[in-house]
Amino acid sequence: MVNNEILKNVDLSGQEDKAGFDFWEKNKEEIKDVVRPFVEKFKNSDHSKIISSFYECEDFEPAGNALYSTLSEVLDVDPELKYETSFEEKPRSFYDSFHDSVVIRTGIGDSRLDKKELAYRIFGKIAHEMFHAYQYKVSNSDMERSELYSHEFDNYKSRETHCADDYANQFVEMEAMFFGFNISEMILDEIDERG
Repeated sequence: MVNNEILKNVDLSGQEDKAGFDFWEKNKEEIKDVVRPFVEKFKNSDHSKIISSFYECEDFEPAGNALYSTLSEVLDVDPELKYETSFEEKPRSFYDSFHDSVVIRTGIGDSRLDKKELAYRIFGKIAHEMFHAYQYKVSNSDMERSELYSHEFDNYKSRETHCADDYANQFVEMEAMFFGFNISEMILDEIDERG
C-alpha cells in the first residue's frame, strides 16, 4: 500500500466556484486510489531537469517539456505536446485524442502572473491533459476502468456545452484535476525548497 500522505487534499469548500464539490466528496477515495500510484511514481522520478529549466530559462516551455517527458514515462503515453498563445483571458488547454496531442494554451491573463504562478498553472495543465491521454489509452483497452472512461468520453460534457457542475462531475475530469493539482503542487514545493 502506498503512503496516502503523498497526495495533497484538495479543499474545494473554500473556492468561490463549488463545481464538482459534491461529486468530489462522494468519490474522493476512489479518485485518490486511481491517481495515487501515478503521483507516487512521479514523486520517485528525477525532477532535476524540470527544476533547473525553471530557474535557467526565461519562459516556461523548457520546464514544461521536461515535465512532459517525465509524465510520458510515468503514464506510459507519448502524445505530441504543443503550445499555443491565445488572446482569450483564460484559454482552454485540451487533449486532442484524434491527433494524440496535448495542446497547452496561454492567454493574455497569464501575462499578469509572476513566473511561479504561471509555472503552477502550466504544470497543472500539462499534468491534467497528460492524464486525459492516459485515460484515452485505457478507454481503448481491456484495462480496469476502460468501460467507465469509454462511457464518459462517449458522453462527454464539456465546459462549452454544459454547466460547470456537469463538467466537473465526471470521473475523467475529477481524476485529471486531482492529478494536475498534485503534480503542480509537488513541483512548486521543490522550487520553493531550492529558492
